[in-house]
Amino acid sequence: MSGSQSAARLGGLLAWFAGNPVAANLLMLLILAGGVIGMLDVDKEVFPRFSPHQIEITAVFPGAGPSEVEEAVCIPIEEAVHDLPGIKHLHGEIQGDTCTLAVEIMPDRDREQMMALLRARVQAIPRLPKQLEKIDVLPADRKDDDGVIWVALHGDTDAFKLQQFGDRIQQQLSTIPGVSRVRNYGERNYEIDIEVAPEQMRKYQLTLDDVTQAVRAASVDLPGGLVRNPDGELLLRVAGRAKDADAVGALVIKTLPDGNRLRLDQIATIRDGLEERLYDWRHN
Repeated sequence: MSGSQSAARLGGLLAWFAGNPVAANLLMLLILAGGVIGMLDVDKEVFPRFSPHQIEITAVFPGAGPSEVEEAVCIPIEEAVHDLPGIKHLHGEIQGDTCTLAVEIMPDRDREQMMALLRARVQAIPRLPKQLEKIDVLPADRKDDDGVIWVALHGDTDAFKLQQFGDRIQQQLSTIPGVSRVRNYGERNYEIDIEVAPEQMRKYQLTLDDVTQAVRAASVDLPGGLVRNPDGELLLRVAGRAKDADAVGALVIKTLPDGNRLRLDQIATIRDGLEERLYDWRHN
């Protein structure tokens, strides 16, 4: 009974549309217009963000290895924040000289408030390495990449020169109006390779530890304090870190008995380069 009634109603509806083609066409156009408007209004992202309740704490310890970064940086930060109310899960990751701690917070917690609490805990850590750079506490989704345009840079040259060109292109692209962020996906940290000749070390009675300590003492980049006056504050910093192979080669390793100074480039081969990392990027 009910099936026959439904069929009758469907037949009546089709018959009405068949008898009123103008109304049927208007309804079809209305449906199509609604679909187009809805499609244009829908938010579209290449990589949708799925981490509204995550915060990342990032700290860089220049020149340190993963084990040293873990012991001197990651563990103290984890111990300082793990018992903060509102934290659901912690996940630490070390890559080279960088410690990244992903903090997942409870859904009912305000992320900005939790970030402020985390910054306060991190700043209150009593002992951290002096060489440690600024510790960043940022929303995890700030690092999500909504890729719009990809630029592939390739050529018949070595990786070091290729990355130098890439850095220049990255800076130029970031100045284009409307571009909010430019990221280099194949970027590797710059490194300076120092290969000390054994015969030169024997000649000048040096050890690798002597060379390491001399380089560390001669190439520094440390805060020098804060000067306050009625007009404002002045931050002092000792910026003497060698940035390339030529600057490293000019570092004085030892003062000889005759008064001459022994430079690093006199006993070692120094090359600018990139950190060693297994990485493969294919184009076309």
